[in-house]
Amino acid sequence: MFHPLEKDLSEMKTVDVEQKLSELNKKYYLAARFGNQDLLTQLQTFVIIYRNELSQRAINMKFEEQDQDLDQLINVD
Repeated sequence: MFHPLEKDLSEMKTVDVEQKLSELNKKYYLAARFGNQDLLTQLQTFVIIYRNELSQRAINMKFEEQDQDLDQLINVD
């Protein structure tokens, strides 16, 4: 998902993405208490963006680990 006001998350460290997601979740629950539906919609968009980024990073890490395992199995001597 892309939002024109959000910077490129691929440049951020994973720890920073996790912290930002935590902040967004806190803001979302606070907005839910007040019942501001427009704000909830915007916050939900950003929560989804950050969750997707973390999921994509986890998938990429799994693929990298699998590639490393296969490299050790192939011997071209």
